[in-house]
Amino acid sequence: MGVKPERFKQRRRKSPVNTALKITAAAFLLSLTVWFVFSSGAFSLFGLFDRVFFGSETVTGYTGEVNVNIFTVNYAGEFEINEAAEKLIFDYFGLYYGSLGELGLSGTHKNRLEKLYSPRSKAVTEDIDFLLFLIQEREIPDFLLSYSRCDVGIRYISAVIADDTLEIVLEESFAAVFRGSAESGLVSSEAAVRHFFDLKQNRDAWLITKHTVTRPESTENNHFTYEIPDGESLAVSEPDYEYPYDRNTAAQYALLWTDIDRAFRNLEYIEFTDNSVNFTSQCLFAGGILMDAQGLYLWKYYGAFRDNTNEREGFSSSWVENPAFTDYIYGNVGESFGAVTGFTLPKMAEKGDIVQFTDDENNVVYQALITFVQGEELFLTGNSREIRNFPASALGYGKARVLKIYGYNT
Repeated sequence: MGVKPERFKQRRRKSPVNTALKITAAAFLLSLTVWFVFSSGAFSLFGLFDRVFFGSETVTGYTGEVNVNIFTVNYAGEFEINEAAEKLIFDYFGLYYGSLGELGLSGTHKNRLEKLYSPRSKAVTEDIDFLLFLIQEREIPDFLLSYSRCDVGIRYISAVIADDTLEIVLEESFAAVFRGSAESGLVSSEAAVRHFFDLKQNRDAWLITKHTVTRPESTENNHFTYEIPDGESLAVSEPDYEYPYDRNTAAQYALLWTDIDRAFRNLEYIEFTDNSVNFTSQCLFAGGILMDAQGLYLWKYYGAFRDNTNEREGFSSSWVENPAFTDYIYGNVGESFGAVTGFTLPKMAEKGDIVQFTDDENNVVYQALITFVQGEELFLTGNSREIRNFPASALGYGKARVLKIYGYNT
């Protein structure tokens, strides 16, 4: 839940060095745990999913070069999902992620994928078209977005039989080391992607009649590009500011409050259906950017209710949603109190900056914090799409822009 204004005042008077040390210590303990799991060699799924996932390497309809491991967090039998129905689910994810790892859908695997669906189902065309779209998108960047191994975790949410249809709701989590980041060993993951499957039995087998999953909004040109917003320009030189932004602490906060297999939240803040802006605001605050309750453009979180006045209470719309967040960034310029920002190119981006994805009307549809940079590939961590160190160019959006965070004024 939200924090009372008094607690925020007390916390702001604390030394930012102490805050940074606490986050750094927590991040160190997390990295030490991950190192132990990796070095022990006793766990699969990059040593992380096994904290909560049951199961072992699963045989699916995929027979290509990518090693696809599928694990479940709970037993299908608890939901009266029989082995044949679960095999269908495994085959779908095996064929999908195996082909995506190869960056190619072979004729054999396309045929096997089509056979998982009812002949009259529209889902087969939608699912295969989106898979081919992602493969095409990931072939374009110089950064290698293929992988030789991936791990998929499945958490069953519900299963109901209605009118001879088995309706399954599940959450899927994915982890892989993309070939472009193989040297660093960076694990990229996306957690808690919710799928809705409708299955019908055909003799001894089950077939997919309907499949729904939230997918990113692509743009008309479909090819992922970075742009500078209309009316904006790149800064010739770094703007003046009083205090630098602690981008390392902001990135550590982002990684501390995300997880590889589930949605994970800091309960000092209320959660929203689209939590991406709320999360990036928290990261900026952790990096030392002061709340701004002065003037026309506000950015604040003092409590768990909306308040767009200059009082030190509640939260401003700009803290939790777009376009208000972007309006604050545009409007709060010069020597104004609070954040000092600008727009930049990927090659100039750093850890702690923000990537905003936009639609054809330049509306921001998602944003996340940069937590790792390799060349011009930016790895993002965010909420609502529960990504962790995930390549921006692999997310399936059409356009993006990089918001540079420099520092802040008091």
